[in-house]
Amino acid sequence: MIKETIIAVALFGSSALTGQRYADSSTFIPHISASYAFQLPGGDMAKRFGWNSNIGLNVDFKLANHLVLGVQGCYIFGSKVEENTIQGIQTKQDQLINKFGQYGLWAKFERGGTFMGYIGYRLPAFGSNQNSGLELRLGLGYMIHKIKFDNERSSVPQIDGEYAKLYDRLTHGYSTMQYFGYTHISSNGLTNFNIGLEFHQGFTKGKRDFQADTQSPYLGNRLDLLYGIRFGWIIPFRSRTQQEYYLN
Repeated sequence: MIKETIIAVALFGSSALTGQRYADSSTFIPHISASYAFQLPGGDMAKRFGWNSNIGLNVDFKLANHLVLGVQGCYIFGSKVEENTIQGIQTKQDQLINKFGQYGLWAKFERGGTFMGYIGYRLPAFGSNQNSGLELRLGLGYMIHKIKFDNERSSVPQIDGEYAKLYDRLTHGYSTMQYFGYTHISSNGLTNFNIGLEFHQGFTKGKRDFQADTQSPYLGNRLDLLYGIRFGWIIPFRSRTQQEYYLN
């Protein structure tokens, strides 16, 4: 009985020390995260859209020297469209006539996305966990957005299929990103998250040779800004030593 007790205490102590070493030392940790951001537009984007939602997927490589290398892909969606590009084909009641001669059921939305590669630095700021802390990221990538029209069963041909491209203001171009927040990677691997402020600057251009409402090309330069707060849930992939595998 005494022998078994000594072995159990030794194993528990060894396991605790292993966990403590992970918390106290900065290590290489690849991880992925799914996130949501609430964003407000600025610059030229504020003339076209209101607030939007943004869901993202990140793949990060946190290095032992606290540098973070990563890529981020995001999908932008919203229902606040301020610019009316179809006013010329609407009735006085702001309706569209469908192919049956009746008021059609339709809606317009914001759709877009960003893709970023970035470099960051995670500064341990609270407690002894060297893999958590304040994080700054700087990114370079691409931004795209447009007005998406939706109508029931394609019954409004004026804004359906190829005709929708005459009013959609398709826009894309290079963009930059800055992020400042907090990342938490727990020692037990159960609670891993990040939260922070994120800023995007899109140096974009119109990409349509012709827009029906203006009777002209849409090819001008733009400055599209997004400001938001992002929250993400992280799944780390940390290799376990043989000792950790058997003790845990």
